[in-house]
Amino acid sequence: MTAAKHPPKDKGQGTTLVLVGTLTIMAGATVAPAIPGIREAFADSANVDLLARMITTTHALAIVLFSPLAGRVVERLGRKRALITGLFAFGIGGSSGAYLPDLYSLLVGRAVLGIGVSLIMTSSMAMIADLYEGADRQRLLGRQAAAGSFGGVVLLLGGGALAGLDWRVVFLIYLLGGLLLVPALMFLPGGRTIAAPREPGAPRPTGSRKVPGGIVAALAAMLLGQVAFYSVPVQVPFLVEDHFDAPSVVAGGVMAVQTFTTGMVAMRFAFFRRLAGEFTLAALSFLAIGIGYLILAVAPNIAVLVVALLVMGTGLGFLMPNLNNWVLAEAPAEVRARYAGLLTTALFLGQFLAPVITQPIVSALGIQPTFAVVACGALVVSVAYYLGGRAQHKEPAAGRDAHEVEELTERFLAGLRTPEPGSEPAWARSVFTEDVMFSYPDGTDRGMEGFEDFHRRARDGWGPLERLDADYAVDVDGDRATVAVRQQATHEPGATDAATQVDIEGHYEARAVRTAEGWRFDWFQVRSVTVRPPHSGVSATH
Repeated sequence: MTAAKHPPKDKGQGTTLVLVGTLTIMAGATVAPAIPGIREAFADSANVDLLARMITTTHALAIVLFSPLAGRVVERLGRKRALITGLFAFGIGGSSGAYLPDLYSLLVGRAVLGIGVSLIMTSSMAMIADLYEGADRQRLLGRQAAAGSFGGVVLLLGGGALAGLDWRVVFLIYLLGGLLLVPALMFLPGGRTIAAPREPGAPRPTGSRKVPGGIVAALAAMLLGQVAFYSVPVQVPFLVEDHFDAPSVVAGGVMAVQTFTTGMVAMRFAFFRRLAGEFTLAALSFLAIGIGYLILAVAPNIAVLVVALLVMGTGLGFLMPNLNNWVLAEAPAEVRARYAGLLTTALFLGQFLAPVITQPIVSALGIQPTFAVVACGALVVSVAYYLGGRAQHKEPAAGRDAHEVEELTERFLAGLRTPEPGSEPAWARSVFTEDVMFSYPDGTDRGMEGFEDFHRRARDGWGPLERLDADYAVDVDGDRATVAVRQQATHEPGATDAATQVDIEGHYEARAVRTAEGWRFDWFQVRSVTVRPPHSGVSATH
């Protein structure tokens, strides 16, 4: 029996995670066409222009403040329970604008919505990282971004139409989020974590862990990209209604063009990711955003404005799944939820800052000159990521390969810390090729079945793992590499004949090969396993 090639065939699970992704765009952009109506309804309120615009962004401030904590909440409650809690808050806080009496209470309801979104996004991103690897994860993230975009088209058009009737009706759309409670309860796995459990006695992960450089680059791109993206729903409705004398439904329609284009491009993310790396895709994204804003800055009518949003939508179609995949691919498994929380923080901090940054410029220069300023900023960011990608490629190839093989070895060792090594398909796909050959002192096996049996026999009667240390040496030669591993582990006394703690020393030799999914082991030899004291499952030296 060979290792599983695909993730578990649970369409309900994947579909639910995809649909949850639609809630991100639903959180803010849905009510954008209603902002002019809100401004008119509360025209006598102080600072009404700023407060009305903040209806689309206050939830983002709540997310920014709560998301660093959300990662820890998800780790404590578990992915599923945190997600369910977030869906409840999403429905209650989102729909509150239908009945709350003033601008300030509306903003409080948006803050509750933000807490819900924070839990939803952090827990769902951690689930995706736990359950999917490589191209499977890229395809799911692309479909999730596309579903969010296509759902956004419907919501923006619906929001524009409903805003034409009464701005309060728009907020009832958020009740749709509650419908996801049913598939979430039915299809998503429970538990605190799904992959790479923390070994007993090991220290809990801390927030002092240094954030990898790739994740820092992705978080910065998320922040800047969202400032650019959210300047559209914040400012375009006023351009459409005040400058082009069009109704609110047209504002929703032109923004839906951008959102639909984003979805079409995002659906093909896995294909584009095979052609270019993270830095290159980020540079192309900001290039398209910058060009789109330049066109917006000179657009004389609705038709040209639509062309601008088509170009921007293409860039955003690259941006969102690329950054999500970038962070999830580099995040250490044991603190995965916290990195998902940082990603959520960056995303919504950008959304919150969009009106804070652009409104003073709009007041001083006007809407279209502000778009020219944003365009210049986006083009500068594009150049920065292009240069960052070139600098990354200048790193010696052998050094990069050695680092990637070391990461492969670390993933292998993380799997040995689980109760049943080899039993988790996602881990197996991230470490071994489909036809991996295992060589043991007493025979050989192809595929994961023999690997699981070997460890099951070895651990029979042992107690939980207390400690696992390892050192290894990597030697890269082109598209192949050899790895020598020396492992030392200690188990607690077991329930059968192991009356004392068990100390194990293992020596392994493996061959890694470069594949389309990255480096994987295609041959693995267990040279020796020494157990003290001797145990019935494995002799003193096996």
